[in-house]
Amino acid sequence: MIEKNKLEKPHYSDHRERLKSKFKTAGKIALADYEMLELLITYAIPRKDVKPIAKDLIKKFGSLRKVIDADLTEIQEIKGMGEHSGLLIKLIKDLIIKYLEPDMEEKVILSSPEAVGDFLRKELKIYSEEDLHAYLRAELGNQEREFFMILCLSSSNQLLHKQIMFAGTIDQAQVYPREILKVALLKNASAIILVHNHPSGNNNPSNDDLVLTKKLESIAREFGLRIHDHIVVTKDSAFSIKASRLIDL
Repeated sequence: MIEKNKLEKPHYSDHRERLKSKFKTAGKIALADYEMLELLITYAIPRKDVKPIAKDLIKKFGSLRKVIDADLTEIQEIKGMGEHSGLLIKLIKDLIIKYLEPDMEEKVILSSPEAVGDFLRKELKIYSEEDLHAYLRAELGNQEREFFMILCLSSSNQLLHKQIMFAGTIDQAQVYPREILKVALLKNASAIILVHNHPSGNNNPSNDDLVLTKKLESIAREFGLRIHDHIVVTKDSAFSIKASRLIDL
């Protein structure tokens, strides 16, 4: 005779089905942050109650966003989280970034060298300043170190190439103009957009940021290149040096 307990479903099975049903019916609005995380983890850990794991992740990192931004090694410090489930969480962030990227590569990125807000709203299928911020924040805003990225544009303002050029510390990144110009020229760019992040959360450009921008603009001009803008991003915002008119570009 088969023992009764071998026929019984795990205690978490019905709960898991309820989560799936709620999500199918109403999407993210129906689930708390830990429940969305719980539902995700079930696909990596199908035979275990992962609700405590999801709650522990939120408790340790403070929010769903911070869980997704956490290092794989930090995620695996949570009891019950292995490499397989940790990689699934890390994959989500890269999927978000890739989701935001296609229009960047398929559309005209700048209709004019005017305020950078126009270029993404009008040409990228990014219709609001919030969308612009979301794209840049997804790329750099949540990094714990400073990174310096360039966007290379063609003469018809198509995005030719984007590249992280330099990685630094929590409050600075050493930038070498020669390397930036080398990449831009190799990609046959006509213009460049500079982007870097401030892990501190303060999106105001420093005096060094302004000096660097002017220096790059001056050197680039000698090679027939234009600096369209320099954008400073944090996890919550983006600041256009061109639009601010702090310096002339």
